[in-house]
Parts: sequence; structure tokens; C-alpha cells
Amino acid sequence: VDGGVGVNLSSANAFIKVPISTTFAIHASGRTAINNGIGNPIYKSFFERTFQNTEITNLNNTATEALRTTDENFSFYDISISALWDITPKDKLNYHFMTISNGLEFKERLFINDVSTATFNELKQKTLLGGFNYKRDWTSNISTIFHYSNSTYKADAQNKQIELATEASQRNQVKEQTLKFDASYNINDQFSVEGGFQHTDTSVDDTHVLDSNSIPVLSKARGISNGFYLQGIGCLFDNKTTITFGGRATNLSNFETQLEPRINISHNIKKHWNAFIAAEKKHQSILQFTARENQLLAIENKQWLIADGTQNPLVRSTQISFGTDYARKGWTLSAEAFLKKVAGINTRNLGFRNQLQNTQAIGNYTANGIELSIGKKVKNLSTWLSYTNINSSYEFETLAPQEFRANFNVNHVLKAIATYAIKSFTIAAGANYHSGLPYTTPLNDTAITNTNSTAQIQYNSPNNELLKPYFRTNISAIYNARLDDTFNARINLALLNIFDTKNELSSYYRIETNNEGAAYINRITQFSLGFTPNISVQLLF
Repeated sequence: VDGGVGVNLSSANAFIKVPISTTFAIHASGRTAINNGIGNPIYKSFFERTFQNTEITNLNNTATEALRTTDENFSFYDISISALWDITPKDKLNYHFMTISNGLEFKERLFINDVSTATFNELKQKTLLGGFNYKRDWTSNISTIFHYSNSTYKADAQNKQIELATEASQRNQVKEQTLKFDASYNINDQFSVEGGFQHTDTSVDDTHVLDSNSIPVLSKARGISNGFYLQGIGCLFDNKTTITFGGRATNLSNFETQLEPRINISHNIKKHWNAFIAAEKKHQSILQFTARENQLLAIENKQWLIADGTQNPLVRSTQISFGTDYARKGWTLSAEAFLKKVAGINTRNLGFRNQLQNTQAIGNYTANGIELSIGKKVKNLSTWLSYTNINSSYEFETLAPQEFRANFNVNHVLKAIATYAIKSFTIAAGANYHSGLPYTTPLNDTAITNTNSTAQIQYNSPNNELLKPYFRTNISAIYNARLDDTFNARINLALLNIFDTKNELSSYYRIETNNEGAAYINRITQFSLGFTPNISVQLLF
């Protein structure tokens, strides 16, 4: 039996591996929040980062002088179980189960002119996943794998006005079942063939109740896909060149059949020097969007939907990459260039917080760039440095301008990591720098117009400005100690953002009203974690 238990300043965890017999074993692990944050600065730091600029952390009330009290509880847990069974030397069965749960309860009471009003808000996310794999080695050259999985994702939100006895709620639920069969045949040492079939059945249900007296708004969608794939793998020229070539044909219930070729070529130029090129087509029929019209507590509400071919077309991508890598005498060098084009994106699903927030337009996304990295290992010291240059943009024919920077365009990314190990002690340091993300600014500080008695901000072109560059340095250390013949201890100290850099993650603008009832533009900026220490202790057996 192997296992361990551990605790840090935000959660507790445990795992165990139990060999029932020489052919059967069970593995289990779990993690849970350990407190509600009272007197815990680490919990408070994570909590404020997660819910910054929402009603939970915004204690200002500019409209009315009021006394405000709040009580919140943010909790999580996850459990994972797997069973491994070698039925015979040729037959293996693997069962797996996982559940993940996140919950937030937020109570608020306002006292205005001796009148008390109370609200209760609850947000829950839960994922259940179960399935099994059965592998059969028919001969030394032929094997098959049968896979089945069933998963459910559910997001629930509700808001209760206690004195008024009213309640609003919303639910987004995704259920998916997958059957998959794979087969492989090794023709000889140089050539092999792989093929298979996959059936996926996905359903998405949405329910919205605006208040206790309204009729629930229901929407349901279902998508079924049946996909076949076949690919061959060949080793040529004295095994110096490996070619993987094949394709996938997917029949979708809502769309025409998708044909997607794929190729990957790798060639050893010299003993320590390799070059490669890869190209493929892909599609995506399950999409995620931000439902800003159904927010509770001003928290972004991410929901899932199924492409329908009209408002939400099938997303199709084509990508190609090529590069080279070199490894010798502890040195590792690599260079890669890539190009990716995606068709069928919808502005509604991209999370805009500017003039495009309530706009629906179908367009394309293009990204290209290069990535360079170098690493060196000398005895107990390992170092690694990488640089990435990316240019990504959107293109929408029905908008003006038609082309502009993508929301997550980061032109320059620089990362450095160093690790030093000696006996039972390991220390690591890492630095991460990247260019600022794009955001959209108003024409000026007073660019407000009234349309149909609604105040609106007049903006510059989408994503016309960049946030300040992001920089964060982390340090961690691990110490392993032998306690006795049964138990070992592991202590891990982590120092996140040791220079306490105030890194901007996003910025947007919204209209506020002052005490005189006049509208003004307020800039909202979200920041990453500041300096955050954490320590964990784990007992292993």
C-alpha cells in the first residue's frame, strides 16, 4: 500500500494506492477546502482575486447611504477513483471516476433608513465523469481498445430577495456519452496502421427564471457525431524519417460530413538534430460563451452551447507548424513556427466588454508566430529559457473596422526557469514576462451618448490599446525527509509573485451614476495575485 496525506493554507489532500492482488489495484485521491477564510490571508488573497470587481468584493454604494453586512463561503472538493485489472496477460480493464464541485454562498444585508433588506446568492458548479477502457492484445502485432465514458457538467445560480419572497435562477447543464473503438496493426518494424470509430452524444439544457412570477425560459439542444479515422505510420531511410499520414471523417447531426486530413513528418538530419513539419484540419461543435445578460453578483457567467449552423456556426480550423530541435551534451535547443486559421467564430462568444458586447457577427481568427527555447543541464542544475512571438487578429466583414487585434493577442512572451537539486532538497525559480493584453478605450473621458433613454459609451476601435506588461517571479522549495521505515515527509514552500508586481489582467469601462444622478465613465481593472506565500506538508507511506 502506498499513500499520503497533505495540507496547505487553502486545502487538504490525500491519496492511496491499494494492490488487492497481483492483478488488481485501486487508486483513490481527493482534495477539499479546509476553512472559510477566517484569519487566513492566503484564502483571502485567492478569494479577492477570484471575485474582484463583483458585488461580493465591491463594498461601495454610491446611490444610497447604507450599512452593509456580508457573509460568504467559498468551498471546493474533488475526488478521483480508478481501478486497474489485468484480467489475463492479454486483457486489461481500467475503470475511472471523478467528481469536481465548486460552491459559493453569499449573503448580503442592507440597512437603509432603519429598513433591512436581505439577499441570498448561491453559485454551484459540479462535474461528474465515469467510464472504462478495455484493451485486448490479440497477437504481438494486433491490439484493440474499447472506451466508454459518461459525463455531466452542471452550473446552477440563484438569487433570493428574502423580504420580497422573490427568486431568480439559471442553470446550464451539459451531458455527454462517448463510445470509442480503436485498433492497431504493426505490419512490420517499419510500418503500422491505426484506425477507429467514435460515437458522441451531447445535450445542452438551459433554464432561466427571471423572478418568482415569471415563466421559466427553457432551451434544449442535442448534437450527435459519428467519426471514423485511419492513419498509417511509416519509418523510412534507415528509420531516419517517420511519416504519419491519415484523416478523419465525422458525420454530424446538424452539419455535413467533415473531412479532416492530417500529416506529420519527422526527419533526423544528424544524430542529435531533428526537423519536423505537421499540418491538420479540425472542427469544434461545442462552444462556450459569456451570458452577460444573466449575471448574478456581476460574475461572468460562462455557458456551453451546441453549434446550430446559423447564429453559431461550426468552428473549423486549419493549422501548420514546422521546426527543428537539437540535443547534445546537456544542451537542448528548439525552434518552431506556426500558422493557424479559424473560421466560424462569433463575437457573442468572445467575451467582449466594449461596443461589441451585444453584437453578433460571424468572422475569422488568424494567429501566427515562432517559439524559441534553450535548455542546459549541468549536474544538479537545470535551466530553461523560451521566447514566443505571436500575432493574432480577428476579421469580421460586417464590422468596422473589419480587422483588429484578438482579445488574447500577446506579442512577446519570455519565460525562464532554473532548478537546483542536492540530496533531499530542491529549489526552483521561475520568471514570466509577456506583453500587455489588448483592451478598448472610450473616445474621451466624457464620451457618453443617450440612445432610447439609455446611456452608452462611445469607444475607439476595438482593442486599440495595450495593458501594461505582465511580470511575475515565483520561487519554490521542496524538502524530503525520511522519518522511519514506513513514513516519509515532504515540505513544500511556495512564494508567488515575490516582487509583489501589480499585474493587470483585463480592463474595461462601464457607466456609473453619482449621488446627483449624473452618469460618468468608470474604468474597471482586474489584477493578478500579489505576493502570496504558501506552505504544504505531506506525509507519505
